[in-house]
Amino acid sequence: MAIETRDTGVTAAYATVEVEVVVGFDATGQRWRTAQEMATLVQERSVARLATGWVCIGAGLAPEGRNMLVLFQKRPAPVITGITPATLQFNAASVTMTLAGQLFDPTHVVFVNNVQAPTTTYTSDFELKATFSTQPFAHGQIIPIHVVTTDGNQSNVMQARIA
Repeated sequence: MAIETRDTGVTAAYATVEVEVVVGFDATGQRWRTAQEMATLVQERSVARLATGWVCIGAGLAPEGRNMLVLFQKRPAPVITGITPATLQFNAASVTMTLAGQLFDPTHVVFVNNVQAPTTTYTSDFELKATFSTQPFAHGQIIPIHVVTTDGNQSNVMQARIA
């Protein structure tokens, strides 16, 4: 089945919203799709978009009743609200840092000084743990800590100190 799409970026307060039109007729243009066929297409488009950082926030028939309008919203980046400990032991073979925040998921990874931490553990939507060594860092060095999503969104940056 062919799907005709038109994407229109609309800037909302916190995220970008796109409207996709799923045309109600089949590839031949001769037969209108059933409601079940339309629902299946919307599901397929939702799964495809989820892989690139978009989530379906609604769907409904267009005013003429033959096409389906599907609204997608860019999944927001995670937010770090705190790190513990904020001061890390100098020359430690292994330290574990807890990141508190919002919008975390099991696929997110923690970056320490712009390098992926060897271990990131998802605890909840509000907490991640990262385990790494402080041996590469100088005493007194300030290192940036941030989270990266599978689709490349990056959180805000927090700073830890090596002492």
